[in-house]
Amino acid sequence: MDSALAILERELQIPPDRVQVCRPLNTEGWWVNSSFSNQKLYGFVAEIDKNTELNPAAIGAMYAIRESQMLLEQFTCLQCRSLLQQWMIGNGELIMQNGE
Repeated sequence: MDSALAILERELQIPPDRVQVCRPLNTEGWWVNSSFSNQKLYGFVAEIDKNTELNPAAIGAMYAIRESQMLLEQFTCLQCRSLLQQWMIGNGELIMQNGE
């Protein structure tokens, strides 16, 4: 979790004391294999204090939680899609395509 907080601070300029909750989506990490390396992918969900001022230059985009299905359709990165799907499953929001 310390790494996730450090990434939030480094990449999004969100100080650790502004993070109210930080919980893992996967505790073991998922292997991501490529021709050149093998790495583990860890995902975290962070809830940021609502009074935190966000730097617009550090935030690429913001979406409401209710837009998670739309995000899933827009994401082209397989790693991003898998973490979003894991989050949706944990929140009971994963809607199967074609009613399956």
